[in-house]
Amino acid sequence: MEYHGGTIEISDNVLREIAFRSVVEYMKLENNMKEQKRLRKIINVQRTPEDHIVVTLKNVAVPYGEKIPEYIRGLMKKVKDDLERMTEMRVETVNVQVDDVIEKEKMYQPTEEEETPEKEGEEES
Repeated sequence: MEYHGGTIEISDNVLREIAFRSVVEYMKLENNMKEQKRLRKIINVQRTPEDHIVVTLKNVAVPYGEKIPEYIRGLMKKVKDDLERMTEMRVETVNVQVDDVIEKEKMYQPTEEEETPEKEGEEES
């Protein structure tokens, strides 16, 4: 991107991080580090020759009971809107491959290592 007095370059890592945070926020996974770690691996960001963005999310799990097309359209819109708003770059497509359906409780609850330990000095009853 060129502006008065210089250029702005946004790395692919920044684009991937924005997409990752959008997915975490949309799927309400802020407290699930295990799922966040998995999500980092499934996000791919590429640039077209016109310097547009193509995002691919593979192996996405959808909460059981959600209307899959509606849920995924919302996810795609969130990722696209966040990337375009923060970078002023055009997102050409967001592709999503749904591979699993998971119980909502399992998706949103913290994993064991994320739960807060009991305070020292408290006695168990």
